[in-house]
Amino acid sequence: MPSRQDEQESTVADLDRDIVELSHTIALNPKNANSYRERGLRYGRKHDYDKAISDFDKALSLSPNDARAHYFRGLAWAPTKRSEPGNRRLRQGNRI
Repeated sequence: MPSRQDEQESTVADLDRDIVELSHTIALNPKNANSYRERGLRYGRKHDYDKAISDFDKALSLSPNDARAHYFRGLAWAPTKRSEPGNRRLRQGNRI
C-alpha cells in the first residue's frame, strides 16, 4: 500500500505534468480561457498562488463572465494575506 508521502509526491508529479500539458495547449491556442483557468487551478493546488491568480486574471480577460474563474481567483487570494480582493472576487463569482 502506498504511503501518504508517496501519494503526495504522485499528486505533485501529476500537477506538474498537467501544468506542462496546459502550457502547451495555451501556446497552441492563447485565446482559450478554459486552459488558463484549469492551469490556474493546478497552480493553486501546488500553493503557487501568484501564478494561479495570474492565470485566473488571463482567463477573465478572455472570458469576463466566467463565474468559476472569478470564484477560484477569489480562493487563490485568501492564502496570500491579501484577502479583500479575494472577497470581492468571490462575491462577483456568486453573482454571475
